[in-house]
Amino acid sequence: MALRGERRAALIALAAVLLAAPLGLLAATEARTWALAAIGGAVVAGATATGFRRDPVLVVVALWAFQIVRTPLAVAVPQVDQLSDVVLLVVLIALAVDLLSPSAPPRDLRLFAPAIGLLFFGLASSAAQSAPLAPTLTGAWLGTKFWLLVGASVAIPWRAGDLDRALAIMAPIGAIAALLGLVDFATGGAVADALRSNLRVTPLGTYRSGAAQSLYAHPNEYSLAMSLLVALFLARLATRARARASDVALVVLFVAAAVVSLRLKAVLSVTAAFAVVAVVQIARGRRGGVGLLAGGAVVVLAVFLAMGSVIGQQLNTYGSSQTSVRAQLYDVGARIADDHAPFGVGFGRYASAPSRDHYSPVYDLYGLSRVWGLSRDFPRFVADTSWPSVMGETGYGGLAVFAAGLLALALAAVVALRRARGPDALAPLALSCALVVLLVDSTGNPNLFSWNAITVIALLSGATLAQLPARARAREPALA
Repeated sequence: MALRGERRAALIALAAVLLAAPLGLLAATEARTWALAAIGGAVVAGATATGFRRDPVLVVVALWAFQIVRTPLAVAVPQVDQLSDVVLLVVLIALAVDLLSPSAPPRDLRLFAPAIGLLFFGLASSAAQSAPLAPTLTGAWLGTKFWLLVGASVAIPWRAGDLDRALAIMAPIGAIAALLGLVDFATGGAVADALRSNLRVTPLGTYRSGAAQSLYAHPNEYSLAMSLLVALFLARLATRARARASDVALVVLFVAAAVVSLRLKAVLSVTAAFAVVAVVQIARGRRGGVGLLAGGAVVVLAVFLAMGSVIGQQLNTYGSSQTSVRAQLYDVGARIADDHAPFGVGFGRYASAPSRDHYSPVYDLYGLSRVWGLSRDFPRFVADTSWPSVMGETGYGGLAVFAAGLLALALAAVVALRRARGPDALAPLALSCALVVLLVDSTGNPNLFSWNAITVIALLSGATLAQLPARARAREPALA
């Protein structure tokens, strides 16, 4: 019997509340906080269920926007950090309920395949290592939420103009965050200090002590968010029939905001985004390609002239295997994958937040517990990367699955770009730029597990694959 109308919405909301309330309760530390967490989780779950039924694209946009205010809210109520997980749970439940309806339209579920592959390798690794249940479950959710949201975004119905509508919402919100970051930089961190969101640690020196972070918990998060906004609005600028001053202003604003995060990865990410747009424009015979390439070169040169000492110090620091914690995480991650090929040590056991919260014995086994920043007493940099976690926890098998998923998205963007005309090129071009930003930033950031990155990639993946006809999608490579 088909589930329709209010009955289906009520079922989704009920299931979401039953899952959301325990999440809040588990994190609470006192009775008053328990009630607040349960009520807040229930309200968010119900709102998400209703919103997803009416406008699923808007739910993903709202999830992106929530990341901007999440840290200031979490300072007052720590359980706010879990609301993004609640939203994704509700979305997955809503999709599952839709699939149970015989009258539901066909759904493209193939982008869930990487999540399934990662679950196989991660859980098999955990079982082989007799890993504890709590970090395994937490790590499994953390390690697969990227592909769960991407898969959900591709599965929902997309209509013409949905991405334009999303960008119209994201532009003013992102601009406010960028402007606050510039103020934060100009005032030496006054914005972050006022919001009590300043979680910066500068153990390797003070050369980035003035880095901007705006409303975000760390300059790295701010840097990633601004770099992704550069990718989005640079693509929109490039695909307009005529350049608009508002688009130019947004690109300039987001570039400046990324730069004041004082992150080398921000400079490299923005450079890569300009390079992708310029190459695509030249290949498509658009006259603006050379101009964008020249403009990007001028911007990069100006940044290097202004930030030469900061960039040089970062290159020296992270280029040294003796001083770089990240280099040691990469090295041991590869050793783990070699030792347990094609598996790893299991979810929640290496280079991830669960392996820090439930300090993993893997660090003792490979000598990392004696490394400053990775020790039991000070595990601050355990979750400071992306790929070592994928490689160490799920092995070469999981790494191959994740890489295959990203490659499939990149190929889908290329196919859509070849077919696109005029403004239809926006989604695949923006996806291409965002993927490059993601890959550059992921070399030294845990952005594969960051909602800032996940929401943007999910939006663009859904919009891009919606432009591909069924036959073109059938020619895309298998993901698992």
